[in-house]
Amino acid sequence: MDKGYPKKVLMTASVPSMIGQFNMDNLHLLKEMGYQVHVACNFQDRSVWSEKRIAQFQKTMYENGIQCKQIEFSRSPFSFSRHIRSYQKLCADMRKEKYTFVHCHTPVAAAITRLAAVKTGTRVLYTAHGFHFYRHAPWWNWILYYPLERVLSYRTDILLTMNREDLRLARRYLCAKETDYIPGIGIDTEKFLLSKGVMHSQKEQEHFRQEKRKQLGLRKEDIVLLSVGELSKRKNHRMVLEALSRIQGTQIRYVICGRGDREQALKNEAAHRGLSEKVIFAGYRSDVEEFYQMADLFVFPSIQEGLPVALMEAMASGIPCLASDIRGNTDLLASMADTCLFPLDKPKIFLEKMEALIGNPQLRERVQKKNLEEIKKFDRKRVNRQMKFIYEQMEYMAGERRKDRRYS
Repeated sequence: MDKGYPKKVLMTASVPSMIGQFNMDNLHLLKEMGYQVHVACNFQDRSVWSEKRIAQFQKTMYENGIQCKQIEFSRSPFSFSRHIRSYQKLCADMRKEKYTFVHCHTPVAAAITRLAAVKTGTRVLYTAHGFHFYRHAPWWNWILYYPLERVLSYRTDILLTMNREDLRLARRYLCAKETDYIPGIGIDTEKFLLSKGVMHSQKEQEHFRQEKRKQLGLRKEDIVLLSVGELSKRKNHRMVLEALSRIQGTQIRYVICGRGDREQALKNEAAHRGLSEKVIFAGYRSDVEEFYQMADLFVFPSIQEGLPVALMEAMASGIPCLASDIRGNTDLLASMADTCLFPLDKPKIFLEKMEALIGNPQLRERVQKKNLEEIKKFDRKRVNRQMKFIYEQMEYMAGERRKDRRYS
């Protein structure tokens, strides 16, 4: 790298939770590679994280020498005035900082970032956590998102996809200079195995499990279903509530970890179906590993995913999983598809598979063992090695561009 250009990189996303939940390893990796790291997102957005959680994240960034920049990103594609302001501010920042490259996330923020990068001649790495246009997506998703992604792909140096369906789509319809697959953000399999208590006796594991249940007002004999994720329409918690209203028996409890704009609507839905005593809204949790340990079945009926971290965490924790048959989920659970995947348009099959897993401890144990075997393919160490290689590619591309400019 030229001495006149310090190694700086900018990471952008619409909201801070995308950085904090899915990119901390990448930030540390960039720091280890000698980069000055800047993060740009809308720190005033409270839709996913609370004000306190965002403040904690900004403090962590400061303590790690990472500069935070407020950009008024909106997740809505129709907030045109905010998009213009975000674009103008990013252009000014990129001209001033002369970043080696930018790494962008989330559809709207990534589009604005790439437009600014075109204006300033900055190299671009884009991670698609799940295209909004996909197999069986609504036609308006294709009309709204596909043309923009198609145009911007011509000015994307490396496009990363997190599932095989998106990889096939990107290679067929988009035109990035390079397109590659990465198995999500990776999962620390050792961490979740330790939280499961593999170093402790079975008696100690059971004691810890029951203590956590007591904290939540759950009984030892309860069958506990668990979902982890943002309370949004996309996560489709309503499908679980509908299924629970059709299951006879009083021993089933449903715990939901997460925050989001659908929280009150889901609480109203639970009350309407007479499930208020069976459903626990636990909110955002920093101790989610303990929830995986105390649950009997992880349910994940999402409508749309890239490669879901919560599902990977559940698998790594050794809990049986039941998920919708969509991209991302299929990458993770294909080997147990007959037992663990259900079509979104057939709630009856979802109910049947859920009842089968609830009523058969031996089946749950088989699924647990298979999950622990399959999740090794998505181990974080493997992903981090791949990301380091990709960042080195970006650095090389940026160096080549600067050589071209110098000799032109």
